[in-house]
Amino acid sequence: MSIRRDYLPLFSIRAVQQGSAGVINNVTMAPTMQCRTLLNDHQLLAKQREFGMQVYFSNNPWATNPLLGAISSRVRFDFKVIVPVDFYTTYLPDVESGKKLHLNNLTAAGSIKPGTDVALSANASVTDVDALKIVAQRFEIELAPPVGAVSYDVRNQFGTQVLRNFPLDELGEGERIEFDLDGLPYGRYRLAPDNVPSQETEFFVENEVASQRCQAVVSIFLETPQTGAPATGYQFNAHFDVR
Repeated sequence: MSIRRDYLPLFSIRAVQQGSAGVINNVTMAPTMQCRTLLNDHQLLAKQREFGMQVYFSNNPWATNPLLGAISSRVRFDFKVIVPVDFYTTYLPDVESGKKLHLNNLTAAGSIKPGTDVALSANASVTDVDALKIVAQRFEIELAPPVGAVSYDVRNQFGTQVLRNFPLDELGEGERIEFDLDGLPYGRYRLAPDNVPSQETEFFVENEVASQRCQAVVSIFLETPQTGAPATGYQFNAHFDVR
């Protein structure tokens, strides 16, 4: 079989000024180590651009099945984001100390947002509700257990199943409580006391990102073959309001 590889646009990630078509340049994006492995698995190529990130998929038009590394189930691609030092003097939001932005293309119910031009924030523009703590698999966090709590439960971003249970008498006392999530895959989770499950603390587990200087993580979820992308690729936009 003859080999030829064409790189076609799959998706781009851009920081955009809300209310205009202006792209915010000099925002640096790079795949995490885990993301680089997934990119390779699916024969994808990620390139830093002045506007952000561009990802291409591979096609061999001479093959019986041209698409290389087809995506057939949900995959999450995580990208670290570093903004210029003066970014937040011009743009919102004001993010609580110790938190970073986690932007993604999921709805509040956990389905992938439809369309080819998709906002990465929970609302029309990025706000502090998109911020959370990004932690390593073993981390400390300030918590005040409610009266009557016996343990803390860990669930994933959307599910109800308890993935880990931490009895308070094993966690110890003090303003900061240490949790060990070794063995759980990287991703977004919810932590809540057993007697008040609605009192949730959301966090994103990623050892590499937790140890590095960055202001945000962008997670792009795909679950269908790359050939379904429009000719120019999907556009994922983080809209920032001007102060």
